[in-house]
Amino acid sequence: WWMPLLFLAVALANSLTGGVFVWCLGVVQATLFPVVVLSNGRLGVVLGPAVLTVAAAVGAVAYMKLMQTSGADALLASTGAKDSKWLATTQSWAENYGVLGLLALKVAPVPIPTAAVVVAGVLAKIDEFTILTVVVGSKFVQLVLGAVALQFVVEGKT
Repeated sequence: WWMPLLFLAVALANSLTGGVFVWCLGVVQATLFPVVVLSNGRLGVVLGPAVLTVAAAVGAVAYMKLMQTSGADALLASTGAKDSKWLATTQSWAENYGVLGLLALKVAPVPIPTAAVVVAGVLAKIDEFTILTVVVGSKFVQLVLGAVALQFVVEGKT
């Protein structure tokens, strides 16, 4: 019963730090996801993705609020991302393609942190509710599909 709570704590920490500690928190998170999905029967198909989606939503809201209060420049300067190529790329996708650009960034096979997508969306002046909807919706659907595939592949195996 406690494993999903541990998973939530790790996922929240990873999301709120913007993936900076992916070498530690990301590895633990990636290890806990299949444990939660596989150890909770059919409920795990929804529970694992729900935990990661809640953490992503909390992180997205935190980054949106941080950008409103401190300003985008202060946030980007403090993380060292102010003049980075990945930020320019994500921002251009968000500006040129709007919501579809954000969606493409979230479902791309290259892992792009939620924080980067949120920052790109805010800088492209996309509505906050729309950013949150894209982040939460795409993440949940993608993770449920992965969880279903995971359970299907290991079903009946010992």
